[in-house]
Amino acid sequence: MTESDSERKNHALKGRINYLAWVTRMEVLLGLEEVIGRDDKNKIIITGASEALKKKNEIRAKKYIVSNCDDNVMHMINPKETFDKILSKLNSMYGYGNMDPSIILRELRELKFHPSIDPSVTLNEINIKLAQLSSAGGKITELQMVEYMHDGLSGDPLRDNFWFNCRGAMNMAKLSSYNVESAGKFITQYWYSYKPNKRYESANRTYESRFCQHCKDNNREKNYENPQ
Repeated sequence: MTESDSERKNHALKGRINYLAWVTRMEVLLGLEEVIGRDDKNKIIITGASEALKKKNEIRAKKYIVSNCDDNVMHMINPKETFDKILSKLNSMYGYGNMDPSIILRELRELKFHPSIDPSVTLNEINIKLAQLSSAGGKITELQMVEYMHDGLSGDPLRDNFWFNCRGAMNMAKLSSYNVESAGKFITQYWYSYKPNKRYESANRTYESRFCQHCKDNNREKNYENPQ
């Protein structure tokens, strides 16, 4: 099945903003056709049972790149170069191989969950940042990332007890018992357990209450401002 021109345009490489998604899509599609794969060092390579097939697959891979790049990145493409060389240049220019991993680690540490926004939004951002970190050659342990997620449940202590209680629930189960996936599931399930009550206190501001029954019983219902 071939893509339409509009689909190809939507999936085209536009630069750093979509490089990781673009190269992942390329690997999946060309991997399904057994055009490319990964070697023992986890590097993307051209596959083929014979040299003739490898040469044919390299041409197919380079055609894929050329047909899925926006005009503003075409200056990086030289069809006479090997697929490996072209991909290396694209990664150098638009990937994260030349980015300081500590910058991405700082961005991960500063991510916050807001009680009025579905946690899946922040979890998706975490997945993107982790992919960027891996591309930049950086590493983070599962426990360290879980601790960052736990710290991101900060909320507003003056107006909101919701994330405070979620943090407490995770502490009771011990952070070491979670990985990134299970922590994300717990946070999402906790968020969906309590439906917010919206309170319109002015024409320009909307406030919500999101609290557990324990808070309600102890008159600890707090409001927080919806940023949207």
